[in-house]
Amino acid sequence: PVLTAAIASWGWQRALLIAALAMFATCAFAAIVLLREDPASMGLVPYGEGTCPPQAGDESGRGDGARAAGMASTFALIGTASVFSGILGDLNTQLNAMVQHSGFSPAIAGIAFSCISAGLFVGKIFLGWIRDKSDGRRAVLAGCGIGVVAFLGLAIALHGGSIVLLYAGSALAGFCSCLGTVVPALLCAGTYAG
Repeated sequence: PVLTAAIASWGWQRALLIAALAMFATCAFAAIVLLREDPASMGLVPYGEGTCPPQAGDESGRGDGARAAGMASTFALIGTASVFSGILGDLNTQLNAMVQHSGFSPAIAGIAFSCISAGLFVGKIFLGWIRDKSDGRRAVLAGCGIGVVAFLGLAIALHGGSIVLLYAGSALAGFCSCLGTVVPALLCAGTYAG
């Protein structure tokens, strides 16, 4: 709503420039004040250093070269999954236009956008909770499962004109589309930990 009001007052170019400057200031603040290069201050070691003794090979008898190749292929698969999950983030920016193009009013489209934003907020917490209680794979599977239900609900709502289903599908779509930003963390935390 704030960005919409800014666009109405100052035009989209000036409003988006102000939004970009605000995002830059927020990210710069986090990078300067919150992020630390010294994991020891948090009781951690960098990049798993010291978490296991150096060995010529692991329990399976594979050497360090085979282990490194396996980790490289795992990293490539996680990177690929992260790129494809990032595409989900496009739904957040396009939902308003899709809803209006399907015949709903701008007010309803705005509420649907608020629903997907709420789903993003809750979804990140919910998927992180699943990851903490279980593992990253289950969290990703939960997000994808919710996404299937959400996209089916959205497709029916946009075609049939159901406002309640539109809002519910939008909120659930937020759960799924948050995978675009949390998939790397969910998968890497379990794969590269100790």
